[in-house]
Parts: sequence; structure tokens; C-alpha cells
Amino acid sequence: MDNEPKATPQNPTPPTTPTASATPQIEVKKKTSPWVWIISGCLIIIVLSMLIMGFLGYWGYHKAKQEIKKQKPNIENFQNQLEQSSKDAEEWSKKAQELQENMPTVPQDLTYPTTNNETPSAE
Repeated sequence: MDNEPKATPQNPTPPTTPTASATPQIEVKKKTSPWVWIISGCLIIIVLSMLIMGFLGYWGYHKAKQEIKKQKPNIENFQNQLEQSSKDAEEWSKKAQELQENMPTVPQDLTYPTTNNETPSAE
């Protein structure tokens, strides 16, 4: 057991690396162009506007639908009144036409009362 070679402490050698990585690399971040920020901001505004308009359209459609259901009896009543007034207007139109047909058309047929043009003189 004494014949075993003793391990001598050796300095560890650093691992070898390629020469390209041996030089320190400085990472330079490119600045984002202001046009990218402007265009992306405009796109965000457009998308949000479209979403808001879509929501308002959807909400308005359903609100109008509810109001129509609520007002349906009044609408039917109004339609019935319109139909009745239309019938009345046709009747009045027929009566007016009958009156126009029965009226004399020639002015000679009209008789006017004659008046005495003589006035009593004051003496």
C-alpha cells in the first residue's frame, strides 16, 4: 500500500474555448424607430374604435328590439288608425268628386239675384 503513487496537486487548466468567444462582445440594442411607435399607436386606436363601435351597435340593436317589443301594441293601434283614416279619406274624396260633378260648369247656368240699382233720393 505504500507503493501507490501519491497524487500531486496540479493546477487545473481552464478549458479551451474558441477564439471568437474569448473576446468580450458588447450587445448594442438598436433603438426602435419612432415610426413604429406612431403606427402601432394608430393601429391600437383604430382597433379599439372598431371594438367600441361594434359593442355600441350590438347594444343599440338589442335595446331597439326590446323597445319594439314593448311598443308593439301601440304600433298595431297606430296602424289600425292609419288604415281607418285612409278609408275615411277615400270616402271624403269620393264625396268631393260627386259634389264637383253635380256643380254647374257653365257660368250662364248660375243665377244671381238682381238688385235694384235705383236708390231713393233725399229731397
